[in-house]
Amino acid sequence: MVTTDDEKKWYEQTFWIIFFLVIFWPVGLVLMWRGSCTWHTAVKVIVTIVLLGVVVLSYQMSQAVLAAQGTLS
Repeated sequence: MVTTDDEKKWYEQTFWIIFFLVIFWPVGLVLMWRGSCTWHTAVKVIVTIVLLGVVVLSYQMSQAVLAAQGTLS
């Protein structure tokens, strides 16, 4: 595939960055923080904090479920 200089590569396009943020967030975070992403730094920080909050909340909820089931030591 031949690309011109002004055409972004697939992993630099906003659609794919958002896709990976939703489907496979570690890759999405890396793509977002790379220099090719033109998002404002504040947006990147907010997205990162929200994703980390979701991960922490998910972990805490899974621990609560295990404790309620009596399988957690």
